[in-house]
Amino acid sequence: MSETIKIKCCGCDTEAERPKAKDGSASLKGAAHWKFYGDAYYCRKCWHREFRVLAITMTVSGTLNENGEPHGDKDAAGEARKRFNHNLSWAWHQSGLAANWLVTQLAAAEDLSLWEFESDENGYPHLKKGGMPPLPKINGYKIVTEMGIDPNSATALQQTVSKRYAKERFEIFVRRTRSLSNFRNLPYPLPKNGLKLRWLDEDNKTVVLRCRINRQIAWLKLFRKENFRQQKGIIASWIKDPLLLSQCAIYREEKHGRPGQSRKAAGGGNEYTTKTVVKLVGWVRKKARQARENILVVSFPADSFLTAVVEGREDPWRYHNDHIGRRIGAHQKRLARLSDDQKFERRRRTRDRQPINDYREIAVKKMQRVLDSFIHESTAHLANFAARHQVSQVIAEGEPRCFPRFPCFQWMEKLQYKLNALGIDLIRRQPPDPTEKEANV
Repeated sequence: MSETIKIKCCGCDTEAERPKAKDGSASLKGAAHWKFYGDAYYCRKCWHREFRVLAITMTVSGTLNENGEPHGDKDAAGEARKRFNHNLSWAWHQSGLAANWLVTQLAAAEDLSLWEFESDENGYPHLKKGGMPPLPKINGYKIVTEMGIDPNSATALQQTVSKRYAKERFEIFVRRTRSLSNFRNLPYPLPKNGLKLRWLDEDNKTVVLRCRINRQIAWLKLFRKENFRQQKGIIASWIKDPLLLSQCAIYREEKHGRPGQSRKAAGGGNEYTTKTVVKLVGWVRKKARQARENILVVSFPADSFLTAVVEGREDPWRYHNDHIGRRIGAHQKRLARLSDDQKFERRRRTRDRQPINDYREIAVKKMQRVLDSFIHESTAHLANFAARHQVSQVIAEGEPRCFPRFPCFQWMEKLQYKLNALGIDLIRRQPPDPTEKEANV
């Protein structure tokens, strides 16, 4: 039997026993609820009380040589950039193939006989509460690594696919309202153990990232023009303490108004330019909590987007934004009309359908930008409202329901992220049942 060491949380005195490592310290391998930072151990609750997750996206402006220094001439820089683009395109292609293979294997290994259903009063079957079995276990690591993907990237890729499949399996097997996800343009996860951040020069304007792509070392120059002054201190903390850097991914993003890599949709269509973007995710220490005592109750009625009431006050704050509901309705109607124009009865060729596909893609991206902007704006308004009224807890009763096909999960996730940055707790609970109120009366 291996020797164990007892560890103790520095915040709440919670104790746990962990196996002893070779260097004599406690091994935290496989312990997702414990962190070691500085000279102290943190449990999950105390760690999230002190730190929060932050993501920063930066554009890849160029590459460096194998020693991490600028290239000698333009020709060498151009050849290095071509090799980097080739390796990156191959990595994106292989990660998409691996992700689609993994999600197919997960669906094939699903045993529907383990799902527990019950009948309602009308005889219709419904899934029991807690009747969904855990995800099936598949051994996809070997196959994914044989495709040429880095072993650590393969592990992160399998976790990404499993999380998305876990969110969609109810709609796939119970509601029958969607099919398996098709992974295209999937961000390529970069292994953490090969990452290294540093500044390129003394001016601290350009960030250099050392990573492994296609099992080769690459030095990338990262640049960000917007809001870089605010995020410069966060990047400096990650450079000073690499343990706070959690994960990294590289992906392709559509570019507007500036030259970039030219691409065209499969089957023809308009050309568009793209840029390579790196997303850095790490931990940042929270601000010191202020003395707050108030509680904010947020409800989502059918006639407005939300209603916020501070306990002890009578006047609520109502947030409507009816124009978002009108735009969502118009967008769904437009998609339905485009779908009617592409029915099988018309027997249109692929080349003839391409203009409508391009128009649909432009409309979907435009609506996605509208929703993203509204989600950021509305959650920021609510978070700042809670901070101004010295709120310590925000109680959300239900989810937004006045808009059709609104991404409620994304909105609640963004709200929790913004409240967490301000040191405010978010508590979610079910709204009160109106029938119970009438019965009590």
